[in-house]
Amino acid sequence: MSWPLADQLVLKGVRDLLGLTRARAVLSGGSGLSAEIFRRFRAFGVPLGNLYGSSELGLIATHHPGDANPDSMGRLMPSDPAIAPPMEAWVDATGQLRLSVKAFSGYLGDPEATAALGDAAHGYETGDAVRLDERGELVFLDRVKDLRRLSTGQVYPPQFLENHLRAEPLIREAIVIGGEDRDRVVALIDIDTEIAGRFAERHGLAFGTHTELSQLAPVRAEIARAVRRVNGRVDPGARIAAFANLPKPLDADEEELTRSRKLRRAAIEARYAMLIDGLYRRQERVPCAIEVAYRDGRRSRLVAEVVMNFIDGDGA
Repeated sequence: MSWPLADQLVLKGVRDLLGLTRARAVLSGGSGLSAEIFRRFRAFGVPLGNLYGSSELGLIATHHPGDANPDSMGRLMPSDPAIAPPMEAWVDATGQLRLSVKAFSGYLGDPEATAALGDAAHGYETGDAVRLDERGELVFLDRVKDLRRLSTGQVYPPQFLENHLRAEPLIREAIVIGGEDRDRVVALIDIDTEIAGRFAERHGLAFGTHTELSQLAPVRAEIARAVRRVNGRVDPGARIAAFANLPKPLDADEEELTRSRKLRRAAIEARYAMLIDGLYRRQERVPCAIEVAYRDGRRSRLVAEVVMNFIDGDGA
């Protein structure tokens, strides 16, 4: 009932500012669009859908009108028999999407690159790691070269997990950890102080510092629900098994972030090695003592007890 009124008073003006007042189909291609931005455009009344394809192999998948899942790239597109035979698609043992198409004749003057791409008989290599969801839609995970492998042989998409965690309201940053020397995936979470603080106030929770806020049981439970939501987007073996909320915000002054707020992973993993070790050892609580730097040059020592949080079952 409220949509027509909101559309007339506000949303139509927003679409006008975006230059999309008369748009009947809006498609997003190129790099992946976050689910949060996708839902925002749809809430404005913009009929947004995702489009997935490649320069060599053409259009591969897209959303159908009126049925757009922000977490997917849509369903495989049918082939026009006047142009090429039906396209076959499958996911190989490495998790990579392969395609059997007849429309690619090769790179001009570069037979080696053409051979490296594969062929229609064995499937062209897209270089993209994907999975099919329960609706049969294509979910883009990461470039195959960016996947990481656990000691169990399971591969997982760290950037996919981190990007979806960052889209959760209470999470400002997320660092996903796991390699060939580890048997499962864990994460360090940097909570959003402002949003988590409002969450705590709405629930009548008392706290004095960021450290206290990060370790409140209801805040940790809300983060656990967010982790489970993200876990549901990947296969069971690739899911986050445990996480810890960092006792202080990540800070560029302490070389945890660049000035453009990119993660310095090596520095973060070294500084919080005791928390990572605690997650893998399944400790309940881990004492954490780290040096803190301030903008005026002063330094102090933060001492806190950080609770380890474990996602039971299959992680979803």
